[in-house]
Amino acid sequence: MNDLRKIFETDAAAIAGGKDEPGARKLVRERVFEQVRKAIVEGRIAPGTRLTERELCEAFGISRTVVRE
Repeated sequence: MNDLRKIFETDAAAIAGGKDEPGARKLVRERVFEQVRKAIVEGRIAPGTRLTERELCEAFGISRTVVRE
């Protein structure tokens, strides 16, 4: 679980702070999705890694509803 927190440490800070591209308003779920996808593509998350709802919520500091969406 701590691994996901480390992987998404800077991503979670950006999401929590609402920092995004200027003029672009995105929902939290969209920003989380993009960060998870980016981590997979960049190889920060190994293939076959199990991503649980609880771990993602804790890593990003968001509610379960956002992850479910």
